Amino acid sequence: MPVWLETFGHERPTVQLLHVGVGYASRRYRLPAGVIDNDLVILSGPTPKQPRGGALSRLGGDQCLVTLMGVLGNHPPTDPEDFIRFAADLALPDVHRAILDAEPLDDPVAYRHPTSVRARYDQLASMPEGVVVLGDAVCSLNPIYGQGMTVAALEAAALGRHLDQGTLRPHRFQRDVAKVVNAAWALSSGADLTFPGVSGRRTAMAGLLGRYVARIQAGASSDPALGRAFLRVTSMVDPPQALLRPKTLMGAVSASLRT
Repeated sequence: MPVWLETFGHERPTVQLLHVGVGYASRRYRLPAGVIDNDLVILSGPTPKQPRGGALSRLGGDQCLVTLMGVLGNHPPTDPEDFIRFAADLALPDVHRAILDAEPLDDPVAYRHPTSVRARYDQLASMPEGVVVLGDAVCSLNPIYGQGMTVAALEAAALGRHLDQGTLRPHRFQRDVAKVVNAAWALSSGADLTFPGVSGRRTAMAGLLGRYVARIQAGASSDPALGRAFLRVTSMVDPPQALLRPKTLMGAVSASLRT
């Protein structure tokens, strides 16, 4: 799209880049009975001290999907035995324990996301009539946070509202898209910039947000209310400012004191 705009005499958007070097690999397993009880998801996120992470998600019945991930080139292997050894190296042992006696249903499949990208179409002086940009063409987010499809769906809903009004004004639409992207980009980039090796502009506010979210994540492992508040924000059900509600704030402070 930037090339097309320039070809037809329009301005190219400025682009924000965040080099995260993310890689992950996923594999399905059949779990023995009672291994994870009634849990739906087990998550051990990457941190600056341990840039490797993993997640186990129940698919239904006795099947689950295990995704191992790493930041800044710490990518999980696709060799089955090395895949399990990578899981053993996570900060929390739960994912590794769950798959030790599980039956693999396929081989690991890898994916790479070197750079998160945001194109600022909302800052252009004008857009051609009839042209709108949404989805990954506007903002390609770090996939380990699971926000990309939600953001695209919210952008599509915004497009629907504009079309219902009878007149589609591309520039006004791109500003509404930016409002959707702002929250996801702030959460995603704020978390990524806590890793010293991730290159990008660090503001005092982003640093504060990153440290606060890290405390919420730490507390969420033992406080279901914190976990629920965090997941509702990262899933874009609630706005980021919901993490500043008094109950969540006090929960994060209590968790910080305990650890």
